[in-house]
Amino acid sequence: MNSALRDSPEEIINAIRGEFNEMPGMKLTRDQFCRLWHLESNVAERVIKSLTASGFLKRDRNNRYGRAVDAVT
Repeated sequence: MNSALRDSPEEIINAIRGEFNEMPGMKLTRDQFCRLWHLESNVAERVIKSLTASGFLKRDRNNRYGRAVDAVT
């Protein structure tokens, strides 16, 4: 999980998807993404954009990202 600096973008995204799937209800800010997966800010931003564009993640009103299927409407 913490070897993100050596992984390809696809591997990083797959690892993050796996973590979110293992922990339903988890919500993280962009800064928490950076710390948890040892990502630079610009990499975290690209990963978040990719995961939200694909419909996997959704941002809440507190700027935290969680699985879209866990979102309460």
